[in-house]
Amino acid sequence: MKVFSLAIFFLVFSLSSCSVKKVQVSNVPEPDQNPDEIKVVVEDMPTFQGGDVKTFEAWVQEHVKYPEDAAESGVEGDVYVMFFVETDGSVSNVTVLRGVHPALDHEALKVVQSSPKWEYQNKRGDPVRARFSITVKFVKE
Repeated sequence: MKVFSLAIFFLVFSLSSCSVKKVQVSNVPEPDQNPDEIKVVVEDMPTFQGGDVKTFEAWVQEHVKYPEDAAESGVEGDVYVMFFVETDGSVSNVTVLRGVHPALDHEALKVVQSSPKWEYQNKRGDPVRARFSITVKFVKE
């Protein structure tokens, strides 16, 4: 029993003597935020014709036309497209993340680039640039 209480004493003593690092606060001001910075989490996402990105995806599907040369070749598939919605609601930097066929990729890019302006609700502050990714499906009917 004496050995057990002696072991407890040394354990408590060694834990109480642990050092704690002091955190130093820097007086260096944070750099100004870049207005072109892309936010990963956006509180008020832009809306497309009163809906979300799924509404935009549906709009794109309504407006794509199956290219004849791809249809003749029997090419089908999903084109993954990424784009940005700028603070003024316009769509920019439209790129194909994963394509299927040059004709299908071009059609998907063309339709996304022709998007009407998106809207910001501005409930919690100034609008910020937002990034979206969608899938454009090409299925031969």
